[in-house]
Amino acid sequence: MNRFLRFGVVGAAVYVLDTLSFAALLGIGLPRLPARLGALVLAVFASWLANRGWTFRQQTRARPPTLGEFGRFAATQAAGAGVNALVSLAALQVAAIAQIGPWGAVGLGSMAGMCVNFAGARRFVYRGPG
Repeated sequence: MNRFLRFGVVGAAVYVLDTLSFAALLGIGLPRLPARLGALVLAVFASWLANRGWTFRQQTRARPPTLGEFGRFAATQAAGAGVNALVSLAALQVAAIAQIGPWGAVGLGSMAGMCVNFAGARRFVYRGPG
């Protein structure tokens, strides 16, 4: 399985973790914002570890995880989230013409964000041989 596909599989699994964590935190009575932030931090951390251990294992197996690496990963995720939001909003502007609606707009945004996230992870986070 190629790295981009692995990255997508990790993203899908983390989406489920993120959603379940958010629901669980709401279920124990946390207000929405702290619950969302807690679930998001868990999701980014899980995504970093999973991509480190599976998607980019060739580049990372000889070195231990570091806080700096996690910080770079979180930054690339933030950049991808920004691209996701911008593409989704732009797609909604033309949704009436393209007839894609919000599901299509979010899908386009997600794909664009994933490409940015993957490129950032490959170039700035998990660099090395492999």
